[in-house]
Amino acid sequence: MSLTISTQPSLNKVDQIIKAVMLTYPVRYKSRMAVLKRIFLDDASFGWDAAGCPNLYYFGELHSEMDFSDLDQQREGVEAGLVEESGPSMANYYAGRAVALKRQYADRELVSTYIDILAVEHTQGEDSPTNANLVDEFRNGLNLLHMAPYHSMDKDWALAAEEVVTAARHGISGYLGMPFAHFSPRTADKRLLRIHALLTQYLDQLDSVTGTKAAEAHRNQLADCLIDEVLAEEASR
Repeated sequence: MSLTISTQPSLNKVDQIIKAVMLTYPVRYKSRMAVLKRIFLDDASFGWDAAGCPNLYYFGELHSEMDFSDLDQQREGVEAGLVEESGPSMANYYAGRAVALKRQYADRELVSTYIDILAVEHTQGEDSPTNANLVDEFRNGLNLLHMAPYHSMDKDWALAAEEVVTAARHGISGYLGMPFAHFSPRTADKRLLRIHALLTQYLDQLDSVTGTKAAEAHRNQLADCLIDEVLAEEASR
């Protein structure tokens, strides 16, 4: 299949950080959502600076290019094994290692090629999860949003936080079956229910910065007006 990908999105300051984290730690952070999860939902290793942005010292020095150093080190050992081992068992072992490394190099090179897109878009369906994986390390009161300066929070970072919190809340809801008639709070996982309620509070506080609810209400109103116009036009024919 031939797919031509020519899109080159513009990256804001949050996207630039996500891009750098994915380039520096390609094994641990394979997607935009993985980075946002680490910043906002996992334990509070970060703080906030005076500009209302997360202080991301935890990540250390970030790279501007993909890091292949770990694969390069593994390759040296595999290449030596391919040359030195003559027995079929060990030869097959090192051949398997070589194939695995080729695959990892290819995967990482693909990410490097399309990093600008991967830094701004969710390409693996992480924006609509059906499980509670985004809150697997969540601890009440020990995450960045619990201590966020909502009165002075940077809007780009608030939108990014809203993005991952909305996804996490959706995942919990789907996992517990909350949209369905058979859902019962009495039998549902109490920890996840508490997290769901807390995430709802965070979204309300973030909305004071982002204005997302008002924007969605305005879009819905416009959509309703357009639908009414179309229906009226059809009825008059």
